[in-house]
Amino acid sequence: MQQLSLHLAENLAELDARFGASADYYAKEIMIYHCRGCIVLFDGMASLDSLWELLLDAASRQALQQPCPCTGQEVYEHILHGSASPAESTPVEDLPDLVKRLTAGMAVLLLDGCAKGIAFSVQALKYRSVDEPEGEGNLRGSREGFADLLRVNLSLLRRLVRTDDLVLEVAQADTAAGTEYAICYCRGKADPAMVRQVRQSLAAAKPELLDFLAGEPEAENDPFADQPTKTAPELPELTPAQELAGYIRSRSAAALVTPHALLVSEVENADELLAQMPQDPQCEDIVVRAGAKDTYYYSNANMSDNYAMIAQLIEDKDLCVMFAEMVRFNARIYPSATPLKYFQRSPYGLAPEVVEQTWKAMQENPEYADIEELTNNQNERFLFSTKHLTRRYAKAISDVDDFCD
Repeated sequence: MQQLSLHLAENLAELDARFGASADYYAKEIMIYHCRGCIVLFDGMASLDSLWELLLDAASRQALQQPCPCTGQEVYEHILHGSASPAESTPVEDLPDLVKRLTAGMAVLLLDGCAKGIAFSVQALKYRSVDEPEGEGNLRGSREGFADLLRVNLSLLRRLVRTDDLVLEVAQADTAAGTEYAICYCRGKADPAMVRQVRQSLAAAKPELLDFLAGEPEAENDPFADQPTKTAPELPELTPAQELAGYIRSRSAAALVTPHALLVSEVENADELLAQMPQDPQCEDIVVRAGAKDTYYYSNANMSDNYAMIAQLIEDKDLCVMFAEMVRFNARIYPSATPLKYFQRSPYGLAPEVVEQTWKAMQENPEYADIEELTNNQNERFLFSTKHLTRRYAKAISDVDDFCD
């Protein structure tokens, strides 16, 4: 298993070799706390806006007050353990794990001088329900089709084929409409000569793209040309429990947990199928999480456990409980105090007056007696839990101070 390098340039070179030819691969080099770093993600799967709100804006403001450069390891420790940034608690240590996080819609921060990456759950996955075309019948096989914008379709394909061999090349046809098209193939499986011929033929095409593709002649030296068509072997049919697991996965990929009440309302024998999943190896990624108002299901292949916790609290629609659980979680795990503005950001999206009303209601309820407020040296308001942090320590890690060797 290939571990991440201490050198940012080596890690970026390895990623560029794997994804550099793909149009959806995004790598942006930045300076964070005066240390070289790089944000890597797949376009259409992760949100730069969310990442800016969660990390980059706060880091850039703090860096202005910090004249001393920091090493990559120091920045890593500060972001993961000394700040309120809601990063994933498990670091990225090797390339297979990095690919897995990226294809799950996360953004990963790589730092020069640190052999670990920091993952952020900033999924912005786009999807639409699967519909069968009314004008075309399909007797056997998948009913899924590409019916959205090209970039959205590419993110759907990247989510389904989670391997670093997948290459997505985007170009523009020489037509009056300037139609964009994508050549999608798996490196190592597709014949390089065939890919090159398709690329050259499309680049030289002058008529409308769809007409050209329909009339494209057989490739030269095609080993499958002039041979009788063979019926592809049938794939084993999915069991009803596996089909239900697929539905849960699709919602997880769209950053949604699935309430038990929703499954029962849509599937006649939902409880029976859910009971079969723990014994089915094909459903081992389906996780159940108990909430205050319902039980929720998600796929840990498409959604992190931390994000599932947040999504469950949002679904429960009890703002006081949600505030308390997130404040206690941040204090216990990171540890850090939680800015009140945190709940105005995605995925919560609460208005400032709602945040104030909720905090006022919590102060009147003895169940939340451990949640207290402090103001840091930048006059920013934070909440913390006295079960896990003392006021003095919470104040110290919330203040914006210089830190260097």
